[in-house]
Amino acid sequence: MQNIKRLQKLIWFLPWILLLLFELIYFQPEWFYYLLILSNLVLIVSVWLFSKDLSKKFLVFKLLILPWLFLNFTLFYAIISVSSFLTQATFVISAFLLFLYFQASFKKYYQPLAKSIFKIGELSFFLSFLAVFLASASVFGLKSFLNFPSWQLIIFLAPIIFLLLLQLFWFQGLKAKSNIYTLLILLLLLLEIIWGASFLTFSYLMIGLIVAISFYVLAGITIAFENLSLDKRSLRYYINFALIGFLLIFLSSRWL
Repeated sequence: MQNIKRLQKLIWFLPWILLLLFELIYFQPEWFYYLLILSNLVLIVSVWLFSKDLSKKFLVFKLLILPWLFLNFTLFYAIISVSSFLTQATFVISAFLLFLYFQASFKKYYQPLAKSIFKIGELSFFLSFLAVFLASASVFGLKSFLNFPSWQLIIFLAPIIFLLLLQLFWFQGLKAKSNIYTLLILLLLLLEIIWGASFLTFSYLMIGLIVAISFYVLAGITIAFENLSLDKRSLRYYINFALIGFLLIFLSSRWL
């Protein structure tokens, strides 16, 4: 009982600690690498404290993948962002979403019978969508500045996409080992989309959205199919989400 109270306090304090580190990075960019390492250590220790009393295999790794990628690409996105407002909004929203993630994880593993507004499976989909957007936008943004070849984008983003897919499969009750071929096919499809998107003349933000929408739709359809829950309603939802998202991108994007 005492440990549960400590964990609840940790969940409430963690986003404030991370937000403070985000702001220090923004106002003291010369400390970036030190604060980046400190932010990662805070996150890793928090996940370890959260899962150390739970006798579940690989739980630390399962819980760490999404917030770790989300945290780091929040900071990398902030580096290339040209808008102070967007940077500050990203920091605040990211800290809040990490709070929701750990709150939902706490409900799942420590209070499974308690009611929760957000379930970890649903929240992981949304956070994965944002993580893919931040990662893709950051990488394509760097590409526009440094002009490195497209195949390097693929090499860099491939393990990130794979880890996020793996984490989604875990939280949706799918065993990675028995679905490894599905994972690899899905990964190859997404890498093909990333390769094609690298030739578009959109801004890096719009390309990041294209990759993120593709990830969300393809992963959602695949997981629903594997869980035998893919029906006309869910298929219509994903198709409409993709069509509306891509239409808005092509209508509102700024050609460079």
